[in-house]
Amino acid sequence: MARLLVKIGWQTHTFELRRGVNRVGRAEGNEVQIPDPSVSSFHCVLDVSDIATTVRDLGSTNGTFIDGNQMGPQVVVLQRGQAIRFGHIDASFDCEDVNIAIPELTAPEMPTQVFFADGTAGCLNHTSLRATFFCPHCSEFYCDQCVRRMSFQGRQRTFCPHCSKMCEPAPEPEGVSHGRKRTFGSMIRDTVRLVFKQ
Repeated sequence: MARLLVKIGWQTHTFELRRGVNRVGRAEGNEVQIPDPSVSSFHCVLDVSDIATTVRDLGSTNGTFIDGNQMGPQVVVLQRGQAIRFGHIDASFDCEDVNIAIPELTAPEMPTQVFFADGTAGCLNHTSLRATFFCPHCSEFYCDQCVRRMSFQGRQRTFCPHCSKMCEPAPEPEGVSHGRKRTFGSMIRDTVRLVFKQ
């Protein structure tokens, strides 16, 4: 609750400020009526919201002062306990503390690459599945469920789900096939390796 404590003569009057516009002035109809000749008929406006209370002078004859400094045409945010003067009338602003709760944000946990005991890579997104494709651009491994497929000139191509670059078949450690058919070329390469090893 925001309030204005206005000293008129020897007495201090408390004006509870409503949410929204509160007019201050000498004339009847103002939410904060101050019957003093130094106060203009419509002196200034206090605007109360959930996060702040602002004051704006309405071109008063004798001015509105915040902590002894005369306001210009600009809007000023009031602080709790701040001194205000309307013409020759002293006042102070009071309000309850505003507590703004800022939620704690935690960064999402990024997936990490896993490898099986035989050296084959697991899918980055489905760590229990073996990777069948590799993205050279991202340097990440993906399974059949993750990659995107597109047929181009009668040939199916696979693309990375992250960067959309073309993927290639995931390399396998030497001697591991996981049920894939061996091509004639791979059999020749294995034979040549055996010859050179001897």
